[in-house]
Amino acid sequence: MTKRDKKPERVQEVLGRVLEQRGFAGRLQQNRVVEEWAQLVGDHIAEVTRAEVVAPNSVLIVSVKTSAWMSELALLEPEILATINRATPAHPIEKIRWQLMR
Repeated sequence: MTKRDKKPERVQEVLGRVLEQRGFAGRLQQNRVVEEWAQLVGDHIAEVTRAEVVAPNSVLIVSVKTSAWMSELALLEPEILATINRATPAHPIEKIRWQLMR
């Protein structure tokens, strides 16, 4: 079969295959957490936080408005991680690093 005989493929399929082959699919899946942060943690927490990025070591970096909130969220971290990892079970977040907003 020549290249001409091949059926066209959707860009989404090709891109997904390339990302998987290069090892980026899991990282993209993890970073969905950043986009979905407000839905995952609820409005109350989302008002005082901002998910920044998931580091390559599966640590989610989250900025927090005040140190008081940072302390409170550190206590809630196991519960927040459980919620996040239910949404992305194939590529779990290992830890959350809380930092003050700048």
